[in-house]
Amino acid sequence: MVITTKEMYSEVYGILKALGDKYINKLPKTVLKVITESKEENYNPEYSMSIPLKEQKINRKSLAMIALLHYNYWCETEEDRVKFKDILETNEEKHQKKMKEKYSNDKIFNKATTKIEEKTISEKVDRFVESSNQSTANIVEYKQSFFNKVLDKIKQWFNIFK
Repeated sequence: MVITTKEMYSEVYGILKALGDKYINKLPKTVLKVITESKEENYNPEYSMSIPLKEQKINRKSLAMIALLHYNYWCETEEDRVKFKDILETNEEKHQKKMKEKYSNDKIFNKATTKIEEKTISEKVDRFVESSNQSTANIVEYKQSFFNKVLDKIKQWFNIFK
């Protein structure tokens, strides 16, 4: 789903309302003003904190904005920020591992198909060898012309080109 910036701000504002005044009051007035002025007027999502955010169909951009607000304004100590950053890094590593498994070369170029291809190639080579063995190849005897024989003898006498 493509989400506009205004819709993202509307979702962030909806999450802030669900979180309550405790979190809203920690935000600088300028940040809160940007969120309220930039949100879509006709799009007012409402969220419940009794249901996990994962199950409430919130866009990734909105969640990223909430994570940014959490890191910058709601983490009270440097230790909280380090823990939160570690959680984000762990999640990113899990995501990258999942993507690596999903789009690995083995899955893209399935090994089973390569085995089938190898088998068909070897069968084709075997058939070619059998057909070439069955047909008799005429050996063409190369005969040197009289002129070339004379030139070779002259070259041998003068030891030229050899």
